[in-house]
Amino acid sequence: MKFFPYERITFNTRLSKGEVLKRLKSRLDPKDELNYLLKPKRSFLKPYSGKIWDDQFKIKRSISYQNSFLPVIFGRVDNDTFKTRIHIKMRLSTFIIVFMMIWMGGVSIGCIAIAIIILDEGFKDIGTLVPFIMWIFGYCLMTIPFKWESTKSIKYLTELFEAEIEDKNKLRTI
Repeated sequence: MKFFPYERITFNTRLSKGEVLKRLKSRLDPKDELNYLLKPKRSFLKPYSGKIWDDQFKIKRSISYQNSFLPVIFGRVDNDTFKTRIHIKMRLSTFIIVFMMIWMGGVSIGCIAIAIIILDEGFKDIGTLVPFIMWIFGYCLMTIPFKWESTKSIKYLTELFEAEIEDKNKLRTI
């Protein structure tokens, strides 16, 4: 089981590879980090930003609010015999993964230390549960907003590509 939330999805569509990429490109603002930083409250003209190269893409939903746990969507488009397959992987940004590793690691060390004290001296105060509550809060803080946004992207991309998810039983979620 993976700790950080991610999703792997394969869409099947009857659209051609070229049509899939054309549809995606028409709904994509070119990735422009500097413009986003200078004008974070700009109104977005297109629902996604990112880039497409060859038969691959890396995109994020364009949102007007702050969500550090917004999925980064990596995709690859392949031709199959009678269909086109779009392989998608959604994950957190690298910065957020590193930050949460450090934060959750520190809280985990606190939980281990408190657990050792409780085993040695017994449970004395409700305050000793704080590190455990912080750990649960950190995990929920990471997974709930990610799932909220990934669900929106899955729905949007399914409609955009006129696609079906290949095997809903294999859909890897949080």
